[in-house]
Amino acid sequence: MKMVSRGVAESSPSLLAQEGWAFRAEESAVRKAINTAIAPSERGVMWKPLSDGHPLSTEETFKLLFDAHASAIRGLVLAFSHDDYLTNVGGVQNCIGDEQVSLQVEGWAYVHFCPNAPKPSLAVESSLSQFCCIANVDGKRAGLVLMSDVLSAARKLGKSGAELRCIVHHLMGYSPEHLALVAQACGSHTKPFVWIHDLFSLCPTFTLLRNEATFCHAPALTSPACGVCHAGPDRSEHVRRVRNFFDATQPIVLAPSQTILDFWSSHHGYQRTDAHVVPPCSIEFHCDAPTYLPQRPLKVAFLGAPMYHKGWHVFEALARWHATDARYEFYHLGRHDVQVPGIRFIQTGVSAKDRSAMLRSVTEANIDAVINWSLCFESFSFVTHEALAAGTYVIARKDAGHVAPVLSTQYAESGLLVGSEIELNALFADGEIRKLVSTSHRRFGTLHYGRGTTPVLTQETGCA
Repeated sequence: MKMVSRGVAESSPSLLAQEGWAFRAEESAVRKAINTAIAPSERGVMWKPLSDGHPLSTEETFKLLFDAHASAIRGLVLAFSHDDYLTNVGGVQNCIGDEQVSLQVEGWAYVHFCPNAPKPSLAVESSLSQFCCIANVDGKRAGLVLMSDVLSAARKLGKSGAELRCIVHHLMGYSPEHLALVAQACGSHTKPFVWIHDLFSLCPTFTLLRNEATFCHAPALTSPACGVCHAGPDRSEHVRRVRNFFDATQPIVLAPSQTILDFWSSHHGYQRTDAHVVPPCSIEFHCDAPTYLPQRPLKVAFLGAPMYHKGWHVFEALARWHATDARYEFYHLGRHDVQVPGIRFIQTGVSAKDRSAMLRSVTEANIDAVINWSLCFESFSFVTHEALAAGTYVIARKDAGHVAPVLSTQYAESGLLVGSEIELNALFADGEIRKLVSTSHRRFGTLHYGRGTTPVLTQETGCA
């Protein structure tokens, strides 16, 4: 770790930053990530079921699905994801919630399932009668159901001529063999919709962070890189099972951006019937944000969960280095305060009932700039769009997936892509970031949220 005296640091902060000087914690965040990395299949061994209740009987499950279908004008959607979108928060959950509401408006009943015993990997192959799911009908908890009963009900409905559609938002926690059977039960005339919200279909580690530390770019299964990764031993079997699922179902693939679809398409070789890009939100700008005047401190924020793979450690190091620097004020807007000296916390929680909470919180705090240093290959990045709509200048890592085209083409005057932490530190050390923000074109806008699978399903069924 490089050490520097206060006097030297104050005399030439820009030069020091350019040479790589910066705050370093006693314990390296990268080293900690590597040292604690274990295979997702091992990590999930100790995870407990969410509910210890008894599942509905076969008759009750049949009635649940048949009644849902009977109540709908168009048909019945069976949707699957890795967790309960009604009680968890995140980008995938946002998309599912929007989809549920939209499909109901279009006349579809929406039954969502998630594993009662969640796992950060695929579930081990098991009997359908041993796999239990939490079921939600049209946004309301219905109880626990067995996958064997769901499959039997789907088959009976399908044979009766019922209009059924299967949507798979995530394979995590499931036996893909089970989902393939359910998808096929919906009828030979229709293909399931499978979302690529992240890169879990390419590797047990959905972030593609080798040893939870650095992005690996999804190398070939035979790559030596997989041999030194915590997820490497499980990857071949994982990909085999996912490939069999795609071969069996020939799905219609949906992705939140062209960026993630292109990356995924060039790294898998899976079978599919078609593919569509369906953005989960868009921005409608309506007025310019006030020009930042360098006479006051630049308000810089981190939005969301303070996690390693989202780049929190980089933001924290920057804030600690400039803790006594009058040119800057640092903020964290999220659900949990990690209490870092020099960082002001603002409680902010996005939910299905308050989707614009982050946008509103950023605007009310008069944040000037947001640092989004995600280490992942972002498939869309709600955070980036929220920050832009709140009139902030977004500073992001240039290799963070879809964040790059958003800032380099769509909103080039409202943000900056940075190549390394050294470059980021230098921007703040010499004050260049203050000049960039003061001359940027920032605007206030409204986020218009998407409708999930609805547009593609509507097009497929011919119902506008």
